[in-house]
Amino acid sequence: FFLKTDDDMWVNVPALLNTVNKEQATLQTALGGSCRVTGTKPHRNVKSKWYASYNAYPQPTYPGFCSGTGYVSSLNLARHVISVSPDVPFFHLEDVYVSLCIQRLGKPFRLRPLRGFMYRGSFLACRLKSTYTITMHQVSPQRLRDTWTASCTRVHADRPRLSDRARYRLPTRHGKSPSLSGRGTIRDLDRKREFQRRNPNNDRAQRRFSLEVAKKKRRWF
Repeated sequence: FFLKTDDDMWVNVPALLNTVNKEQATLQTALGGSCRVTGTKPHRNVKSKWYASYNAYPQPTYPGFCSGTGYVSSLNLARHVISVSPDVPFFHLEDVYVSLCIQRLGKPFRLRPLRGFMYRGSFLACRLKSTYTITMHQVSPQRLRDTWTASCTRVHADRPRLSDRARYRLPTRHGKSPSLSGRGTIRDLDRKREFQRRNPNNDRAQRRFSLEVAKKKRRWF
C-alpha cells in the first residue's frame, strides 16, 4: 500500500494503518481518501491555484477525484494506473489526473471515500491523534511538533483536555461556560469556519451567525 500526501499535512499513522487494515481488500481496486465522487466543477478563474482552461479540460465537471492532500491505495491499483496513463491526456492537477485514469480503467476500479481524511475541525493535538482523524491540511511545522509530542490518554484522545477547554472557553464540568465573551464550543467554531468558507463575502450573514453562536455558548457538545 502507499499514501500520497503534501508537506503541510498532519498524518496520523496509527489511524491510517488501522483504516488500511480494515479496507485492504477494497483498496486493491479503489483509491481511498477525501473523495468527491461527482459534480465538482473546474476552476475557470485564471487567478485560481487550481485553474483549468477549456483547452486543458473542456468538460463542465470532473468525473470525481480524491483530494491530493492525502489519498491511499494499493500497489495493484498503482500498476494499473501507470499502464493506462499513456492513453489519458495529460492534466496538470495530479489528483484529478489519477481519477481520470481510474475512470478509463472502468469497473471494478473506483473511488472510495474514507472517514478521517481531510479533518476540518479545530486544532487540538489529542483530537488529531484520535482514532477518527487521519489527515489534516495546512498544519505548520510547529504544530506538527506539538502534536507529535503531546501526551494523550485513551480518554483524552476522543475528548479535549482540561487545558484545551480553558483555551477554547469550553463549558466546565457543571455545564456552564467560564466566560460569555469567550470563543464558544469547538463545535460552534467548526460551524463558524464552515459558514465563513461557504459565505466569504457575506458580512451581514457572518455577523448574524456570530450572534447565534454567542447565544449557544453554554451548550456542551
